[in-house]
Amino acid sequence: MKTRTKADWGTRMAAACGFSLLMIVVFPQWAAGADPQWRETYDLVMRWVNFVILAGVLVYFGRRPVTHLLRSQAARHREQIQELEARKAQALAHLAAVRQTQAESEARFIDITQRIVALGETQRDAIIADAQRESEMLIAEARRRIAFAMRSAKDRLRAEMVDLAVDRALDRLPREISDADNQHRLGVFFRGLEKMS
Repeated sequence: MKTRTKADWGTRMAAACGFSLLMIVVFPQWAAGADPQWRETYDLVMRWVNFVILAGVLVYFGRRPVTHLLRSQAARHREQIQELEARKAQALAHLAAVRQTQAESEARFIDITQRIVALGETQRDAIIADAQRESEMLIAEARRRIAFAMRSAKDRLRAEMVDLAVDRALDRLPREISDADNQHRLGVFFRGLEKMS
Protein backbone atom coordinates (compact mmCIF):
# COMPACT_ATOMS: atom_id res chain seq x y z
CA MET A 1 0.00 0.00 0.00
CA LYS A 2 1.39 3.35 -1.04
CA THR A 3 1.49 6.16 1.52
CA ARG A 4 0.48 9.60 0.42
CA THR A 5 2.96 12.39 0.83
CA LYS A 6 2.41 16.12 0.84
CA ALA A 7 3.76 16.34 -2.71
CA ASP A 8 1.19 13.78 -3.91
CA TRP A 9 -1.55 15.65 -2.18
CA GLY A 10 -0.43 18.95 -3.70
CA THR A 11 -0.27 17.42 -7.15
CA ARG A 12 -3.79 16.08 -6.86
CA MET A 13 -5.07 19.39 -5.60
CA ALA A 14 -3.41 21.23 -8.51
CA ALA A 15 -5.00 18.78 -10.97
CA ALA A 16 -8.41 19.21 -9.36
CA CYS A 17 -8.10 22.99 -9.43
CA GLY A 18 -6.96 22.90 -13.10
CA PHE A 19 -9.87 20.65 -14.07
CA SER A 20 -12.29 22.90 -12.20
CA LEU A 21 -10.89 25.98 -13.93
CA LEU A 22 -11.21 24.28 -17.29
CA MET A 23 -14.83 23.41 -16.59
CA ILE A 24 -15.57 26.92 -15.46
CA VAL A 25 -14.08 28.42 -18.60
CA VAL A 26 -15.05 25.84 -21.23
CA PHE A 27 -18.41 24.47 -20.12
CA PRO A 28 -20.27 27.76 -20.04
CA GLN A 29 -19.60 28.16 -23.73
CA TRP A 30 -20.78 24.65 -24.43
CA ALA A 31 -23.84 25.27 -22.33
CA ALA A 32 -24.69 28.44 -24.15
CA GLY A 33 -24.76 26.76 -27.57
CA ALA A 34 -26.41 23.57 -26.45
CA ASP A 35 -29.92 22.39 -26.13
CA PRO A 36 -32.03 24.21 -23.45
CA GLN A 37 -32.64 20.91 -21.60
CA TRP A 38 -28.90 20.60 -21.20
CA ARG A 39 -28.83 23.77 -19.09
CA GLU A 40 -30.43 22.16 -16.04
CA THR A 41 -27.98 19.28 -16.11
CA TYR A 42 -25.11 21.70 -16.63
CA ASP A 43 -26.20 23.80 -13.65
CA LEU A 44 -26.46 20.68 -11.49
CA VAL A 45 -23.04 19.40 -12.56
CA MET A 46 -21.48 22.81 -12.01
CA ARG A 47 -22.96 23.02 -8.51
CA TRP A 48 -21.38 19.70 -7.69
CA VAL A 49 -18.10 20.78 -9.23
CA ASN A 50 -18.19 24.01 -7.22
CA PHE A 51 -18.96 22.00 -4.09
CA VAL A 52 -16.06 19.63 -4.76
CA ILE A 53 -13.74 22.58 -5.41
CA LEU A 54 -14.90 24.33 -2.25
CA ALA A 55 -14.54 21.13 -0.24
CA GLY A 56 -11.07 20.54 -1.69
CA VAL A 57 -9.96 24.09 -0.93
CA LEU A 58 -11.35 23.83 2.58
CA VAL A 59 -9.66 20.48 3.14
CA TYR A 60 -6.38 21.64 1.63
CA PHE A 61 -6.17 24.95 3.45
CA GLY A 62 -8.25 24.15 6.53
CA ARG A 63 -6.93 20.72 7.40
CA ARG A 64 -3.80 21.96 9.17
CA PRO A 65 -5.51 24.69 11.23
CA VAL A 66 -8.38 22.38 12.12
CA THR A 67 -5.98 19.54 12.95
CA HIS A 68 -3.83 21.94 14.94
CA LEU A 69 -6.94 23.29 16.70
CA LEU A 70 -8.17 19.79 17.55
CA ARG A 71 -4.72 18.70 18.75
CA SER A 72 -4.30 21.84 20.86
CA GLN A 73 -7.80 21.32 22.29
CA ALA A 74 -6.93 17.68 23.04
CA ALA A 75 -3.62 18.72 24.63
CA ARG A 76 -5.37 21.38 26.71
CA HIS A 77 -8.04 18.90 27.82
CA ARG A 78 -5.31 16.35 28.58
CA GLU A 79 -3.47 18.95 30.71
CA GLN A 80 -6.69 19.87 32.50
CA ILE A 81 -7.38 16.20 33.18
CA GLN A 82 -3.82 15.71 34.47
CA GLU A 83 -4.15 18.82 36.64
CA LEU A 84 -7.47 17.59 38.01
CA GLU A 85 -5.95 14.16 38.65
CA ALA A 86 -3.03 15.82 40.44
CA ARG A 87 -5.48 17.83 42.55
CA LYS A 88 -7.43 14.66 43.25
CA ALA A 89 -4.22 12.91 44.30
CA GLN A 90 -3.35 15.87 46.55
CA ALA A 91 -6.84 15.85 48.03
CA LEU A 92 -6.63 12.10 48.65
CA ALA A 93 -3.19 12.50 50.21
CA HIS A 94 -4.49 15.34 52.39
CA LEU A 95 -7.52 13.24 53.34
CA ALA A 96 -5.25 10.32 54.24
CA ALA A 97 -3.07 12.67 56.32
CA VAL A 98 -6.15 14.06 58.07
CA ARG A 99 -7.44 10.55 58.77
CA GLN A 100 -4.03 9.50 60.09
CA THR A 101 -3.87 12.63 62.27
CA GLN A 102 -7.38 11.89 63.50
CA ALA A 103 -6.42 8.29 64.32
CA GLU A 104 -3.28 9.50 66.12
CA SER A 105 -5.35 12.10 68.00
CA GLU A 106 -7.86 9.45 69.05
CA ALA A 107 -5.06 7.15 70.20
CA ARG A 108 -3.41 10.04 72.06
CA PHE A 109 -6.77 11.00 73.61
CA ILE A 110 -7.27 7.40 74.80
CA ASP A 111 -3.72 7.36 76.18
CA ILE A 112 -4.22 10.69 77.97
CA THR A 113 -7.57 9.51 79.32
CA GLN A 114 -5.98 6.33 80.65
CA ARG A 115 -3.15 8.33 82.22
CA ILE A 116 -5.62 10.73 83.85
CA VAL A 117 -7.70 7.82 85.17
CA ALA A 118 -4.57 6.08 86.48
CA LEU A 119 -3.34 9.32 88.07
CA GLY A 120 -6.79 9.88 89.59
CA GLU A 121 -6.83 6.34 90.97
CA THR A 122 -3.32 6.81 92.39
CA GLN A 123 -4.31 10.11 94.00
CA ARG A 124 -7.53 8.54 95.29
CA ASP A 125 -5.55 5.66 96.81
CA ALA A 126 -3.07 8.14 98.31
CA ILE A 127 -5.92 10.22 99.76
CA ILE A 128 -7.56 7.10 101.18
CA ALA A 129 -4.25 5.93 102.68
CA ASP A 130 -3.66 9.41 104.18
CA ALA A 131 -7.20 9.45 105.57
CA GLN A 132 -6.71 6.00 107.07
CA ARG A 133 -3.39 7.03 108.64
CA GLU A 134 -4.96 10.21 109.96
CA SER A 135 -7.96 8.35 111.31
CA GLU A 136 -5.65 5.82 112.97
CA MET A 137 -3.65 8.67 114.49
CA LEU A 138 -6.87 10.34 115.66
CA ILE A 139 -8.11 7.07 117.14
CA ALA A 140 -4.75 6.50 118.87
CA GLU A 141 -4.79 10.08 120.17
CA ALA A 142 -8.37 9.63 121.37
CA ARG A 143 -7.38 6.39 123.12
CA ARG A 144 -4.43 8.16 124.78
CA ARG A 145 -6.71 10.95 125.93
CA ILE A 146 -9.26 8.47 127.19
CA ALA A 147 -6.51 6.53 129.01
CA PHE A 148 -5.15 9.78 130.45
CA ALA A 149 -8.64 10.84 131.48
CA MET A 150 -9.20 7.43 133.05
CA ARG A 151 -5.90 7.65 134.99
CA SER A 152 -6.71 11.18 136.03
CA ALA A 153 -10.14 10.11 137.14
CA LYS A 154 -8.70 7.13 139.03
CA ASP A 155 -6.07 9.36 140.66
CA ARG A 156 -8.71 11.88 141.66
CA LEU A 157 -10.90 9.08 142.92
CA ARG A 158 -8.00 7.67 144.96
CA ALA A 159 -7.15 11.11 146.27
CA GLU A 160 -10.76 11.66 147.24
CA MET A 161 -10.92 8.21 148.79
CA VAL A 162 -7.72 8.88 150.75
CA ASP A 163 -9.02 12.26 151.85
CA LEU A 164 -12.30 10.70 152.80
CA ALA A 165 -10.53 7.89 154.69
CA VAL A 166 -8.28 10.41 156.49
CA ASP A 167 -11.29 12.52 157.40
CA ARG A 168 -13.09 9.47 158.76
CA ALA A 169 -10.00 8.28 160.52
CA LEU A 170 -9.56 11.70 162.11
CA ASP A 171 -13.12 11.59 163.23
CA ARG A 172 -12.98 8.05 164.56
CA LEU A 173 -9.43 7.86 165.90
CA PRO A 174 -9.77 10.37 168.70
CA ARG A 175 -12.77 8.44 169.94
CA GLU A 176 -11.22 5.01 169.67
CA ILE A 177 -7.56 5.66 170.58
CA SER A 178 -6.75 6.39 174.18
CA ASP A 179 -3.71 7.92 175.88
CA ALA A 180 -2.38 4.48 176.70
CA ASP A 181 -2.46 3.58 173.00
CA ASN A 182 -0.59 6.78 172.20
CA GLN A 183 2.02 6.02 174.85
CA HIS A 184 2.45 2.50 173.56
CA ARG A 185 2.95 3.73 170.00
CA LEU A 186 5.45 6.35 171.07
CA GLY A 187 7.40 3.69 172.86
CA VAL A 188 7.46 1.49 169.78
CA PHE A 189 8.61 4.45 167.69
CA PHE A 190 11.45 5.38 170.04
CA ARG A 191 12.64 1.81 170.31
CA GLY A 192 12.74 1.64 166.49
CA LEU A 193 14.85 4.78 166.52
CA GLU A 194 17.22 3.37 169.05
CA LYS A 195 17.69 0.23 167.01
CA MET A 196 18.48 2.28 163.94
CA SER A 197 21.11 4.37 165.57
